[in-house]
Amino acid sequence: MQTDEAFKTYLVNLAGVFDIEQVQTDSVILSTAVILDTRERDEFEVSRLKNAIWIGYDDFNVSSIDSIDKDQEIIVYCSVGYRSSKIGIELIKSGFKDVKNLYGGIFKWANEGLPLYNDSTQTAEIHAYNRKWGKFLTNPSLVKIY
Repeated sequence: MQTDEAFKTYLVNLAGVFDIEQVQTDSVILSTAVILDTRERDEFEVSRLKNAIWIGYDDFNVSSIDSIDKDQEIIVYCSVGYRSSKIGIELIKSGFKDVKNLYGGIFKWANEGLPLYNDSTQTAEIHAYNRKWGKFLTNPSLVKIY
């Protein structure tokens, strides 16, 4: 599928931009890390990874996560990985020692058919951010594009 190839190309190019470790979806499933969602609130309200904590992007302040131990493993994610990489770097600069970015973000997660949640209920919906980014959702049978 052409969209899938475009997404893969985008992710390869994005990974080279930010100096932060990327983690694959299968590693997140097995992880005990704190999962931080760096998308905007309306995106988070539609769906998220199980047990994710919303921290946002535009108004993010590192003091909002003071309760998290700086030695704790943290995995950040957003739609495709751009915003979360930037927040992840900010966390590292603020003294967090084990911060990783979910490679491909929640879009890759959804494209692989992995579970999404709305509160504590599993859902098949995902907020596409906008039409430009929504084209990277390659499995429309599993997601509803807003």
